[in-house]
Amino acid sequence: MITNFANQDKTLAISTGLVVFIMLIFFIVTASFIKEAGIDVIRVYEPIDDRAVLDAIAAADMKVITGFGYNQKGKNDLLSGTYIDYVKRYKDHPAVLLWGIGNEMEGFESGDNPAIWSAVNDVAAMVK
Repeated sequence: MITNFANQDKTLAISTGLVVFIMLIFFIVTASFIKEAGIDVIRVYEPIDDRAVLDAIAAADMKVITGFGYNQKGKNDLLSGTYIDYVKRYKDHPAVLLWGIGNEMEGFESGDNPAIWSAVNDVAAMVK
């Protein structure tokens, strides 16, 4: 998978592996500053699907709140059910503190779609 970062008429393509590597290096370099600030929990809006990054978070004696959106185009989301594989893979990882089910769901489709709230309740029952 390639992630594109557009800068006006120039595009830099970076492979997912490189993005994860950069994220890991950034975390390792900044972890001590984060801890000195008294922060020991990180919330991410998209699951970190790389064990090395989660291992680095755990090694820094920190935890992560992993968020799952309702519709993330089939990538670890509630709508497709792909979050289940992620939960099964990482539920016992020492870096995982809890699952953030949905993200700002009260603003999604005016918050009045019963299918969304049904999915949130189903996910909550599954991951506890």
